[in-house]
Order: sequence, then C-alpha cells, then structure tokens
Amino acid sequence: ARQALGPDVQAPATAVYLVSRSQSLLEYGRLEDAGRISRRGYDFCLRANFRDGIAWFAFAHGMVELYTGRLERAMRLARESAVVFGERAHAGARWAFVLLALAAAQRGDVLVAEAALADFDVEPPTPIRVSDCEADRARGWTAVARGEWVEGRALMRSAADRARADGLVLFEAHALFDHIRTGSFDP
Repeated sequence: ARQALGPDVQAPATAVYLVSRSQSLLEYGRLEDAGRISRRGYDFCLRANFRDGIAWFAFAHGMVELYTGRLERAMRLARESAVVFGERAHAGARWAFVLLALAAAQRGDVLVAEAALADFDVEPPTPIRVSDCEADRARGWTAVARGEWVEGRALMRSAADRARADGLVLFEAHALFDHIRTGSFDP
C-alpha cells in the first residue's frame, strides 16, 4: 500500500517518522542513536535536495548537537532550519529560532541569541506550545550570558512553571535543571 502512494507521499512520511524517532531517542538519552538517524536523514535530504526534509533534519540534528555540547554546529543547523522553514512560511521556523537562541546563549553569544529571540517573537504562535517554554529558557540563558544571573534564573524558573502549566513535564525538567545548573538551590 505504501508503494502505491508514490514518492511524494512516502518521502515526507518517512522523514516525519525518522525525525520523531531521533527526537524520542534524544529525550530518552540515546544520543548516539539520535545523532546517527538525524545525521543520515540530513545528509540524504541534502543529496536529494529535499528542502522540507532539510528543514526538519537540520532542526533534529541541531538538537542533538545542542545536547552534546557542540554549540557552534547546533547554531549552524538551527540557522539552516530557520531559513528553509521560513522559505515555506512553516511554523517550524519558531522552533529553529529557539534552538538558535539556546545554543548561542549557552555559547555566550548574546547578540545572536537576542536576534534569534526577536525573530521568534515576530513569528505567529502555534498550537504546539513547546517552543514557548523553551523560548523562556533561552531568554534565561541569554540573561546569564549577559551576566544577569538572578534574572536568568528567574526566567528559567518561569520556563519551568509554564512547561508545568502546559503539561510538558520533560521541558519542565530541562528548565529546572538549567535553573539549578546556574546556581539556584531552590528548585
């Protein structure tokens, strides 16, 4: 049945599955497996010039790079994802801007982080609210990168509260971890 659908349907469906699998493995802590899937998908989409896939896999692989501390690579992939999503007027640009802001702020690049957050702010909101609490978390890291530790921790705490209110338990944990990691001992 899948073959009868043809490549125009098969390629996007496969890409969605692989991006979702990569993200699930990433959140489960299987960084190598997540990276292998996202990198292969990204490379394949580049060779095939499959622009939608490039946007998604650049984002997915950028997340792996962020989680493994390769912040410059995460920034490059986030930029690419934002550009391609932007070409398509796709809401994924919001997610890519947050990824860029997180990576840039954690790297100490305040100007890039602030610009990415400004780009995020002009994108229309989506029903998928994950990017909202992650943007708060990125704002916290940006404040920390500016040397404003108290404000940064408060923003991270706010990100955790927003994630909890939205039922995003894992994102709450990320924000609380950052809150503690930046010097707060009151989770």
